[in-house]
Amino acid sequence: MRARWWTSLALLALLAVATAPAMAAVPVPEPSGTPKLTLHATTGTGTESRTYLLLASGPPPANESLLVDEQGRHPVRAIVTAEAGTACTTGAPRPTGLGTDPWCVHLTGVAAGKSVSGKLAGPGGTVALALVARQGIYPPLVAALLTLVAAVFTAWAASQGLPRLMDSRLLRRERRKCAGIDGMQQWATDAAKGRLATADIVARMRWARRFGQAQVRATRADLAGKLTALPDCPLRANSQAEVDRGDDVTRADLLTDGGARADNAAEHLLQLVEQATEGLEGFLEVADSLIDRIPAALPARAEAVGLRSDGADLAEAYLSAFTIDDYLAGLRDYLSTIEDKVRAAGVTPLPTHTAFAGPALFAAGTRASLTAAGRRVQTATATLVRASAAFGAVLLLTGALMVVAVGGVLVAQYLPNPTFGTFNDYATLTVTAFGSAQIAAILAALIQLKGPADWYG
Repeated sequence: MRARWWTSLALLALLAVATAPAMAAVPVPEPSGTPKLTLHATTGTGTESRTYLLLASGPPPANESLLVDEQGRHPVRAIVTAEAGTACTTGAPRPTGLGTDPWCVHLTGVAAGKSVSGKLAGPGGTVALALVARQGIYPPLVAALLTLVAAVFTAWAASQGLPRLMDSRLLRRERRKCAGIDGMQQWATDAAKGRLATADIVARMRWARRFGQAQVRATRADLAGKLTALPDCPLRANSQAEVDRGDDVTRADLLTDGGARADNAAEHLLQLVEQATEGLEGFLEVADSLIDRIPAALPARAEAVGLRSDGADLAEAYLSAFTIDDYLAGLRDYLSTIEDKVRAAGVTPLPTHTAFAGPALFAAGTRASLTAAGRRVQTATATLVRASAAFGAVLLLTGALMVVAVGGVLVAQYLPNPTFGTFNDYATLTVTAFGSAQIAAILAALIQLKGPADWYG
């Protein structure tokens, strides 16, 4: 019997423990027949007054009531009179379900960001009244616009400062890596004194280190291969001296003092050697073709052969960088004399002889150089246009994304919040909008943080 009693007591204790939280969580209901009315107000930055017309039962409360927030710090005074219609307010009446008697409720001390509630108890019934107030759209809109301006300014400052910082770091790194190129570090120091932008200096040093040296060495290798067809002359001696420099490349071989691509000695000598060797090859081929048309028995053939030999030996101890034009003119004179010998022998030269000799004996190298210069100018112009268009597109896209981000935050923070207007609301709006706008700016900055564009002269 005693065991059953203890068992029943334990079961009751367990049931009490299990049901205690549920019992405690049950809210106390409003008294039966008390309607609850929630009013929404839009205010400015200070405290204001509002008037509402309620339709209830019986005469209004005789005493002043207070509507308070959860902490009881922001009371709103409620005075109810029996005024009806427009004598109370131009707003629509608010039925409570109790009746149709007018209760003109005058509220003072209404402030944005507060939610207050209380009861209006009259002889004919009680109305539970709640008031939720927030500021109008204009103050948070102004805050959002100011935040957008601050975000745009920050993004602009970052887009200007970060690339400059990166260029400075890249310049220091390129100076270290270009230490093996004689004169390059001093050129960078001089160019940084207002002659070139930091990004342009970095691009030129990078080109010199990656490609310029290799191009000069490759040109020297090509020059060495061309010298075998050139007789002993000052031009060959100068070219051989350039070839003997091997891997020795200086800044003067790569860049001018102003930062343009230098016409180095190897390229200049290679152009002259190609002109001379092509001119000599053309001379010999045309001369042989003309001589073959003269009968072997005629003295003019031997004279033409002698002229050919003199032309082939013209370069020895004579051809140099300063006499290349006179050398080519001399070869043309020899061809003209040989052609006269052919006519004197009663043979008409083929008209293709002069046309064939033209490209080899005239300044073909100069024409090629001018064509290359034209390509460089066109490339530079196109690059500038593409860079400007790309920057404009990035700027437009970044601005649009920032506007959308700030607008989205404004809508998300303001519309769902019926009590918007406190310092915390504005702080949340400002910080969130600024952070959201900066995401687009940071992405744009990361896109631009790729260093100076490559430069190829």
